[in-house]
Amino acid sequence: MKKVIKLCCLFMCTCLTACGDVTSTFQPTKNVTNLLKRAKNPIELDSEVTESRDFKEFLNKFTDFSLKFNDSFMASYDDKSSNSAISPLSLFFALAMTSECVANNSKDEILNALNMTSNELKTNLPILYALENSTAYSYDDMEGKKVISSIKDLNNSIWLSKRLNKSESALNNLADYYYVDSYESDFLYNNKEANKDFRQYVKEKTRGLIDKDFNLDKNTLLVLLNTLYLKDIWSDLSDSLHFTSGTYDFINRDKTTTKSKLMMGKYIVGRALKTDTYSSFYTTTKSGLRIYFLKPNNSNLEDVFIKENIDNIMNYDYKSENIDVDYYTSIHFPKFEASSNEDLVTLLIDDFEIKDIFNPYKADFSSISPDEMYVKQVLHSTKLKVDEKGIEGAAITAVLAPDSAGPSERESVYEQLIIDRSFGYVVTDRYGVTLFSGIINKI
Repeated sequence: MKKVIKLCCLFMCTCLTACGDVTSTFQPTKNVTNLLKRAKNPIELDSEVTESRDFKEFLNKFTDFSLKFNDSFMASYDDKSSNSAISPLSLFFALAMTSECVANNSKDEILNALNMTSNELKTNLPILYALENSTAYSYDDMEGKKVISSIKDLNNSIWLSKRLNKSESALNNLADYYYVDSYESDFLYNNKEANKDFRQYVKEKTRGLIDKDFNLDKNTLLVLLNTLYLKDIWSDLSDSLHFTSGTYDFINRDKTTTKSKLMMGKYIVGRALKTDTYSSFYTTTKSGLRIYFLKPNNSNLEDVFIKENIDNIMNYDYKSENIDVDYYTSIHFPKFEASSNEDLVTLLIDDFEIKDIFNPYKADFSSISPDEMYVKQVLHSTKLKVDEKGIEGAAITAVLAPDSAGPSERESVYEQLIIDRSFGYVVTDRYGVTLFSGIINKI
């Protein structure tokens, strides 16, 4: 029988907040945590790489994974009194990193769930990793200070117990293909200090949005950690979205109403998609993030915020087909916050057919170590905030295992889509990568 060992495998944090210097200042406790291997630097990107057929196919598979995750999560989410947010990118990176640490059927199940081969991951993850690391700067006209207006900062790391037998080749692969920094920490004999180091690392990489004691116990052997910091604004640094002059009765999912002024998004060329069951449009941030809104008509939100419709709203051509009219649409939407805190083990077993890593008799982590371990929990915690300034969010996935348009003579029509009832949303970057999705039941 395999011995019971505590393992923390995967963390993903996605955050947006005001920030200053993004240079790493993490200083681990001497003689407790030390850096074993530094991750490879991100590759240089060009259009030939990002527009290649192989990478586009990779993104299509990622989108399929994201839609399936959303469907599976929403099917089990029945809390009408709270708002939800999930991060498909978080779970994807967590599973991708895990696939390099396991072998045989444990590996095959994860790759099948991702619908990718190891070669596809190793070829395309460096591109995705580089895409998710970018910084844009603006200048404050009053003080002349250099200010970060938008940033995506993705980091991967692996935390290994000092008593764990480690595979050097696996650490090399993680560094070279998954951009993973390797740390060794004394969870067994200096557990308090090791936890402080891990907490400080997470706090730094998420700019303080995630600051908690993870209580990794003395038997922790392995922690795989992915962090993604995200910050963006709507337009210029001093330009917040304006609110409607009057209030709307926002219909919550439980049929109660909340009086609220709505934020008015900028006018975008295009016309809202309107079907028998829902309406949809999107707004954009300064750096090109999109927030798609799906507003149900008289249908239940859970019946329309499904894979087929989400895929449709993300791929629909919102531009006017009328050769005589240019449509411009503005989304009027409320400030909202959403969060989730779920264990995804059942979802991964039932819907993604990842089973062996959860079985103490079948889990095979031999690619990273001969020591025996299995996954006990996959915790997915998220926070998301959208207001007049921009977007702010954080997500953690923890796998825990025991022992524009130019001038025109055409007619212009300006419309609004009023989001005045519970709705679904999807947040993507300019490449279509799904960062967050969820439902807003109540404001």
